[in-house]
Amino acid sequence: MIRFFAAHPTIANLLMILFLAAGVLVSPSLLRETFPHAEPSEVEINVPYPGARPEDVETAICERIETALDAVTGIERHACDARENAARAVVRMREGDDFQAFVAEVKSEIDAITDFPERAEAATTRPLGLTDFVASVAITGPTSRRDLHAYADQIRTDMRRWGGIDRVDIRGFSTREFQIDLRAADLRKFGVSVADVARAVQAASLELPTGSIEAATETLLIRVDEERRTPDTLAALIVRSTAQGGVVRLGDLADITAGFAADDDVITFDGKPPRFWTSPKPAPKTACAHSTRSRPIWRPNAPGPPPA
Repeated sequence: MIRFFAAHPTIANLLMILFLAAGVLVSPSLLRETFPHAEPSEVEINVPYPGARPEDVETAICERIETALDAVTGIERHACDARENAARAVVRMREGDDFQAFVAEVKSEIDAITDFPERAEAATTRPLGLTDFVASVAITGPTSRRDLHAYADQIRTDMRRWGGIDRVDIRGFSTREFQIDLRAADLRKFGVSVADVARAVQAASLELPTGSIEAATETLLIRVDEERRTPDTLAALIVRSTAQGGVVRLGDLADITAGFAADDDVITFDGKPPRFWTSPKPAPKTACAHSTRSRPIWRPNAPGPPPA
């Protein structure tokens, strides 16, 4: 072979050019990753159990989960972590099995558990490893947590709308909630009890499906959408009314503020409290392309929406 190419240098040059051209043609389709992608093989199970100690979670939740998993085939190993107020189990599939069938079987067995404690919430089952981490960005600006949350949410909207990013998660906030501070003097003035207010809030702030109407050519879904999402709409909720048209609204009885369920951990960035959004990518996409599309959104002083 060496003697042949030494005697025919033109053929060797043509073959080299062919290899270079093939490399140029296929280079845009090459998968470029910092770490090699691993096929998903784990399923996570979460069961909230409010007010329970880890010992109670172990006996009431973890033992039942482990018993149910005994009926699942293809398990390499599993572990259940008993924490305060919740249990978390991770199940790893044996190599070579069908992951989608494995997830369905685990979910079926967990959903079939009927002897969880009454205070335990519904179990959630989700596959792990379907996305890969790409970027994490710290956001600073408004000092108010509520304003900073709205600012981070706006950036997330821009990321998904203009950047074509499939998923953006916001970190650093606890669960958002409304706080209703009832005024005792106004409760006595209008003759309203705390139980009356609780019933009114539960009955009037709803978002749930109620049924469907089937026609010859279509099916119409009926849904009640009366959930109060701002302090103003919650203040307008009617607690009591009279036959003469008089009404007592929640805003007449209480001060309503929007906040968060728990104080966040203290983190500072240049002396300001930041919030973070993370952008994972679906496994088939490349990290380089994903990062390139997101950069014009979060780059400081980027003028308007990035080009499509």
